[in-house]
Amino acid sequence: MATPRRIPFTLIICLVAWPALTVAQPKASADKLSVSQLLRGSSGALPPMEIIVIATRNLDRALDDDEKASCLDQRSRALYILGAYKQALDDMQKLTKLRPNDILTKIQYGVLSAVILRHAKSIELLEQVVKENPKDPDAILGLTFALQQFALQESGDEYEKQLATAMSSAMKICDVHPYLYLLQAINTQKSGDFIKAINLANKSLQAYFVGPPKGAYIDIGYALCVKGACRFAMGQYSEAIVEYDEAKRLARSRTLDSMIWDGMFYSYFQLGCYRSCLTIGTSAIEPAFMADDHRSTQIRCIVRIIDGDREGARLLAAREVKDDPKNIGKMLNLAYCSVACGYMQEVIDLCKSLRDDRRYVSRANCLEAFVLSCVPDAKHRNGARAIELTEFVLERPQLIPSELMTRAMAFAEFGKFDDAVSLAQKAIELLPKDSPLYGYYSARIKLFRDKKPFRLRPNSEAIDYMDRN
Repeated sequence: MATPRRIPFTLIICLVAWPALTVAQPKASADKLSVSQLLRGSSGALPPMEIIVIATRNLDRALDDDEKASCLDQRSRALYILGAYKQALDDMQKLTKLRPNDILTKIQYGVLSAVILRHAKSIELLEQVVKENPKDPDAILGLTFALQQFALQESGDEYEKQLATAMSSAMKICDVHPYLYLLQAINTQKSGDFIKAINLANKSLQAYFVGPPKGAYIDIGYALCVKGACRFAMGQYSEAIVEYDEAKRLARSRTLDSMIWDGMFYSYFQLGCYRSCLTIGTSAIEPAFMADDHRSTQIRCIVRIIDGDREGARLLAAREVKDDPKNIGKMLNLAYCSVACGYMQEVIDLCKSLRDDRRYVSRANCLEAFVLSCVPDAKHRNGARAIELTEFVLERPQLIPSELMTRAMAFAEFGKFDDAVSLAQKAIELLPKDSPLYGYYSARIKLFRDKKPFRLRPNSEAIDYMDRN
């Protein structure tokens, strides 16, 4: 059997979905389809589970290494779509032994192992491929994506510098490319320039629809998730739900499940749609486990808070931190639950630890400033320190309403009410017209105009602590 044609590598992790079947052929039953037919075209893309069954059957019947390699290639993609990441990686590792000199196979294996196993050696493998093939766009894009995933997860600057170099090379070689636009959108979102990130995500979508890469498609749901996250950060919760809902409709694999469900959950939570939160929270917990991070616990905790069990939420979060004390995401979750329960000194102590990771500095600063500005107990309030912690708010490329309001409360606590009114007014101007925060923010402006700081009530609802700031 001839070696299959090379499929341009656009993304096998998160962004690459099941290859589209582009060449029209006579319809055939699934039982008679070969793996090469699945790759090149038939009556339409088959469900991943059916592909796994066919590929496994054909693997047992394979007459040579080329046929075995084709079967493993297809099965690994289907396994990945279903969220069976370890099994997908096992198949890809076997594939590298059958195709030791194939560039694409090396790239796919390097990216998979980099993202799933977090092995630094995966980066070394991809760097070697780029060194041997410096003008290969697939190699450049593969290395760039792997570096980006490390940069998003690691707290040091090492991968950031490597990513900048790889991104520069990719822009020179790939020019207009849907995936390159998406990479730029993710990086821009991370820097806080949300309007620009949305525009880049739109360019990615446009480039995809105008001329999708042959053989492998970008999962356009990812670009919509980026747009949803930016809308959320800007306080546009209804618009965020629209983006995430569209992402859910268009996503081609389960790899985006956690991102989509989390985004919809927190957007509905901000809008006060708690019944929707409870429904989505139940759906979000299972895919969140696949990501092996703090999100599953975070959703469980918020569901308990919505049900009124704030102390139960905090105990659950504390148990998770005890079991995994180095997980910063779980630590941040505990901090929010402690705010909901009124354990303010614990929140301040946790914020100090959170600032050890540069990815969480802004969130830790805003959370601590919120506590120092408006908690009922005077011993925890410190307006001057809160102002210092929120200096970064005005330096962002895109101002965020909740951060501006936190800084306004800090100025009010310090006694500078004119500054507090000005900042709060800016926060309101940035809110969408249908934002549920209008009432909350307007009430605070009235307090500031009356020369009064904002205070949380000792027994106020958890929502006041956690999400109306």
